[in-house]
Amino acid sequence: MVLTYPSCPKLNRYEECLQDIELALSAGYPSSCAYKLYIRQCKCLLLLGRVRAAQASFDSAVDAIDRSGLNRDLRKGMVAELQEAFINLINTEEEKAAVVKEEPREEGRGE
Repeated sequence: MVLTYPSCPKLNRYEECLQDIELALSAGYPSSCAYKLYIRQCKCLLLLGRVRAAQASFDSAVDAIDRSGLNRDLRKGMVAELQEAFINLINTEEEKAAVVKEEPREEGRGE
């Protein structure tokens, strides 16, 4: 089943989204737009807690932006926005993880 990316976060089907992204890339997705797939891949990987893989996708997105054929100023702006978004996503995921660790256990359960 091929999923469209916008449905991925709503359905929490990140693994399927990653498979679709790989399929699109291997099927010859236009290089001028490949950065979009790498950005989506990065987000899915972060949401799955796979930070190192997300970093690799982020790097691929930056490379793809450079090869996209977009004008230089637009590319520079996109890379800056992408870097900021990546940092924000990492911080959000770290905050969520910290909250989960800090949640108090209910007394009398499992002890």
